[in-house]
Amino acid sequence: MQDRIKVSEPSVSRLISFLKDKGFTVCRAGQENWLSPKLHEQIRYIHDNTTIDLIRYFPDLVVYRIDIGCFLVQAKSTTPKYYDGNNFSIETACLAVDKKLSDIGVRVLIVFENCPNEFYGEWANKIKPIYETTKTGAFDGSRTPMSLVEKTSMLELKDKEPVRVVKGSS
Repeated sequence: MQDRIKVSEPSVSRLISFLKDKGFTVCRAGQENWLSPKLHEQIRYIHDNTTIDLIRYFPDLVVYRIDIGCFLVQAKSTTPKYYDGNNFSIETACLAVDKKLSDIGVRVLIVFENCPNEFYGEWANKIKPIYETTKTGAFDGSRTPMSLVEKTSMLELKDKEPVRVVKGSS
């Protein structure tokens, strides 16, 4: 988990700054904040348990602004070798948790940082993957199945546009 945090932390910090600059109050959530390394190691390869999935894939941020209300943000980053690619990747289980939360009325905005300070977002319930792997262990890292989402299906969050995306809430 520590290696993953080291890679994703700069991206999450940039997203938090971006949101704060737009007047949002932001609080960190997610497994990095509540799971000990020992517990994370014990549950990280259990892929058939709804409770563990919620704990592991709970969105990274709680975000609030008085005119928009409260919602969760699932923060995802892209590595440099994929900046020019056509798709974002997300763990299939993560997307499923976000969609389940959305199904019960919890607003979850998934935000990808394509390259530093270039953010794209869409509501979890509106994301339709173009491809999903089914094989566990097919990728390094999480060893979980992955889904691909076309970059063109996401809205770029520019200086004045995050409000437009957020007001189009689920």
